Amino acid sequence: MSDTDHETAIAGAYGASTVNELTQQYDTWVDTYNAEVAALGYRLPWMVIAMFMRHVPQTTDPILDAGCGTGILGDSLATFAYSDIVGIDLSVPMLGHAKNLNVYSQLSQMTLGETLGFGDNTFNGVISAGVFTQGHAPYNSFDELIRTTKPGGHIVFSVRESVYENDGFCEYQQSLVDTGKWRLTEVTAPCLAFTIGYQDVNVLIFAYQVV
Repeated sequence: MSDTDHETAIAGAYGASTVNELTQQYDTWVDTYNAEVAALGYRLPWMVIAMFMRHVPQTTDPILDAGCGTGILGDSLATFAYSDIVGIDLSVPMLGHAKNLNVYSQLSQMTLGETLGFGDNTFNGVISAGVFTQGHAPYNSFDELIRTTKPGGHIVFSVRESVYENDGFCEYQQSLVDTGKWRLTEVTAPCLAFTIGYQDVNVLIFAYQVV
């Protein structure tokens, strides 16, 4: 399969205009997702994991993989002795793939931007890669991630640079700082999410500490 074929599937996800369209795209993509993004040099998950490991210690407290997909993040975190990893995603087939890895303590279908089915102050930390991008989760998703994270815990995530600058993420993230919801701990310079295809997709990786 050519790079163009791989990019076609990703373009379908970026082009989704509703949650239903996005869900359908991932539902039908599950069997080839890992291979196709790997063929394009998708390195973003491991960059986000590196940031996460700088700020979130290995404890017995649960961590949330928000938008876990096929389980790339959870599988890698388990390798480094993180335990009690909880995953959520909007695609049931993707969750099924993640379940087969046997690294998640809980997997649930939930949609970022809506109320999450967890209590306040549940998680020691939150990790999310490739979810806050074109046509995906909205910036108000951060409200529920903050609510469900313990004070002092970190929320580590990537945002596509163009989405951050043009779709309200910059202003909304700063408003959460200004209202004392979280504080910025670290942010990277813009960097490529892919090393082979999609050379125009730059991302920023953030670490915020919940107040």
